[in-house]
Amino acid sequence: MKKIITLFALTVSLFLTSESLSAQNSKLNRAEIEDKAKKEMVSLDEELDLTTEQEQFVFKQYYSYFTNYNKHLNQKIKDENYKKNKLKFDETLIAQMKKILNEEQFAKFEKLQKNKSQKEILK
Repeated sequence: MKKIITLFALTVSLFLTSESLSAQNSKLNRAEIEDKAKKEMVSLDEELDLTTEQEQFVFKQYYSYFTNYNKHLNQKIKDENYKKNKLKFDETLIAQMKKILNEEQFAKFEKLQKNKSQKEILK
């Protein structure tokens, strides 16, 4: 009986430990966020032919976007609060991009965002 209780306690502790480890792994670290922001900036630069100044601003905006997303939206449960925050972050990114890009670039940016959204829906 003592062995069964010990085995059960060990199993429960392993289960709880694995849950906390997987929760920690779902958060991105600073270098990963920076890398994602750089990739988005490079991708937009290829499509929109950004100036050096625009590249810096776009990088900062995506870095901020991914940091907020990672901090506030990196959860398994997609409740009403999740949807509200995601919409707020997306709208803020678009508003900032409208300030950074010229009209022609912003029109292309919107098309790219729509294509990206459609691809995510199809997954």
